[in-house]
Formats: sequence, structure tokens, C-alpha cells
Amino acid sequence: MSSKGETSVLSSAAEGEEGANEFQLHTKIIHSDLAPEQVKYAIETFNLAMEQYSTEKDVALELKKKFEEKHVGTSWQAIVGEWFGCSLTHKTKSALHFQMRKTSSTIHVLLFQSD
Repeated sequence: MSSKGETSVLSSAAEGEEGANEFQLHTKIIHSDLAPEQVKYAIETFNLAMEQYSTEKDVALELKKKFEEKHVGTSWQAIVGEWFGCSLTHKTKSALHFQMRKTSSTIHVLLFQSD
């Protein structure tokens, strides 16, 4: 099952508070076969990680860590960056690819469960 479309995840900070994360306003789901609540959790976790960390590697590590904590006994992989190519195998109903746009760049996020 594939789900595509644009969505916005707006927190109170995105609605005008000072220090709002500008990534929160422009989210596009490229592919998802995760449950909607998992997609929401992934986007919220990404936004928090972007505020806490300065490198894409650290943001990816935080996503991986949070999904493995939430889904104990599973192994998740995360790729975060402006440009990347990949070929991968993932468990059924456990992949998400979305992009976050900000003024000058677009960050892609690929999150999936592996065995």
C-alpha cells in the first residue's frame, strides 16, 4: 500500500511562536505504508531532532533510536539528507519516505524497519 500527498504537521510553535521550526510547515509524504499515527510520530520526532542536532547524521540516529525505543525488539534504519540514492529491502508495512522543505533546501527522510 502506498500513500502520497502533502500534509502539514503544525505545533503551537509553528503557528507563530518565536523559534518555530521552519521545517514543520512544508511536509510532503513521498511513500508510506506505516500507520498514520506512526507517520505523525516520525514527523514530530524529526522536527524535534532538527531543533536539537546540527548534523543530518545525528538527526537520523535520533529517529532510529526513538523508533527502536517505541517498537522494542525491532531494528529501524534512518537516512536523512538533501541528496541520496538507495536500494533497500524492508519489512512489509514499515517504510516511510517524506521530505521537509524550508526556504533554501529540501531534506529527505527515509525511515524503514529491517530484520
